[in-house]
Amino acid sequence: AGRRLRSRSGVASVGADVAEVAVASSDVDPEKVAFARSMFEDVLGVRSAPTKLDVFLAVLQGDGYTLLTKDDWRLLGGDLHPFMLPIAYKGELNDDVEVLGLLIRKPNGAPLQPNEYQVASQLVRKSLRVAMLAPDIEKYIAKRAEEANFNNTQKDLPIIEATKGAYEVRFKGKDRTALDKWLLLEVGAFPEVYQNLAVEHIGKDDVKTGLCIAETMRDTFGSAWGFPHAYINRVFRENKEKFNYTDEKGNVITRGLEERHSAERCFMQGYPLWTLEEGGDSLEYLLEQAELSNGLRTLSDMRVFYMKRVSDDMRAAVRSGSISLGCVSMSQAQGLMDAVCCGHKSYNEVRGELAEIYEEVPGCEPLVEMIHYFTTRK
Repeated sequence: AGRRLRSRSGVASVGADVAEVAVASSDVDPEKVAFARSMFEDVLGVRSAPTKLDVFLAVLQGDGYTLLTKDDWRLLGGDLHPFMLPIAYKGELNDDVEVLGLLIRKPNGAPLQPNEYQVASQLVRKSLRVAMLAPDIEKYIAKRAEEANFNNTQKDLPIIEATKGAYEVRFKGKDRTALDKWLLLEVGAFPEVYQNLAVEHIGKDDVKTGLCIAETMRDTFGSAWGFPHAYINRVFRENKEKFNYTDEKGNVITRGLEERHSAERCFMQGYPLWTLEEGGDSLEYLLEQAELSNGLRTLSDMRVFYMKRVSDDMRAAVRSGSISLGCVSMSQAQGLMDAVCCGHKSYNEVRGELAEIYEEVPGCEPLVEMIHYFTTRK
């Protein structure tokens, strides 16, 4: 999440008024469109692909991503997250390759309908963490259409062309900051946009407004994702002196407690560890910042803690009816992926075990099929 802080320069353009009808771009290889659609119908077993999938693919291609076709995913290497349906990649097939795809479940494992699949990315050869880009495909298209029409440079033309007929550009202003605020108000919640606004204010020594924006991001995403809490910890930590103030008795008051609590929430509120900032602070560093009172101080401690959750079948609670077998399985699966983030094997090595766990959860059949499909055989 923290690695996409972009330049704020850009030339405003007059937005084109176009009819809101989804159309496929003729520039996208039909074979790649067919393969993407087959992923939904043949692998996930859903009745239909997301409404604007063809436009989404055209936008990704216009942004420099390479769309996947059959078996291309095997070339990606790395360790793809089990919830991720890979759609495209950017860059050379080396350690810096970025995979863009769709999360077919919420971070806590709750179900999503195809039109609700969340757009996310992962540096699969570097990181186990996943960066959330947009709440869904339609909002991703809208964001990129507005940005491309605002900047209106040569490199934006493929996006402008891809979104014609699929999205009506509405922002008429000439200020980049105003566009960012408008996107959050009128289109949807985007972590990158929140962070860019926060960085802009902090860069101008307006740390209070920067913090307010970071806290709004936390209020928006912080009940499901860990990255807003890690981000707030970093805002406090990197601007310590600017947040200090003197009380009426002349004592210097710091925000150290809030800084520590933000780190603590990364571990104690049940957020999956893979939802922390991609490219952000290491788990070891956040653990040090959190100063947890339960004795968990090292990655080894955390790994043991999560593996105990995997083995805890809560049999008595299930028998008494206080918790369902499905809920127990969801907890075990999250514990297993958290253990991977703490050094226990890899996502690929636990895919079989994950699939077995999710088979106990009603409605998880598409996820189980996808986990099996993207398992790398050695």
